[in-house]
Amino acid sequence: PGTGNEGPVVRYGQGTTRLAYDTPGESVAVVTFPICLQVLCSHPNDEVLPGHPLYAKGLTFYSVHRIANSSRLAALEQANSVHPSHDAAAYLHNKEHWVFTFQDATAEFLVLAIPDTKPFFTLCKSWQVANALLASSERPGG
Repeated sequence: PGTGNEGPVVRYGQGTTRLAYDTPGESVAVVTFPICLQVLCSHPNDEVLPGHPLYAKGLTFYSVHRIANSSRLAALEQANSVHPSHDAAAYLHNKEHWVFTFQDATAEFLVLAIPDTKPFFTLCKSWQVANALLASSERPGG
């Protein structure tokens, strides 16, 4: 992610979740999460990123990270453990934790990532194109 004035913009609903942000070039990235379980978009910004729990584990400025052994996924699994047929290993299978660090915010997504629902990135030439994709309920090309 770049340090531009636009973004991040999150469109979250019962279906597809999307994140759009400026890239270091002239493009706008739109990340599509077909099945998103949880979204957190808030503090810390770049001035206090070292206060984020994942900073000591390699979280860096203006970057995209996929987190292995995520404590946020573990907490989600723990909350789900009250279900009578809960199986921890099965619940955590194919789940991913993504973190995007920006100048003014950090965005985190817990997602289901099976072959038809893996997150994917689309580069748009403008915010006008990105906004149209954000408003769409369709996958690009779908």
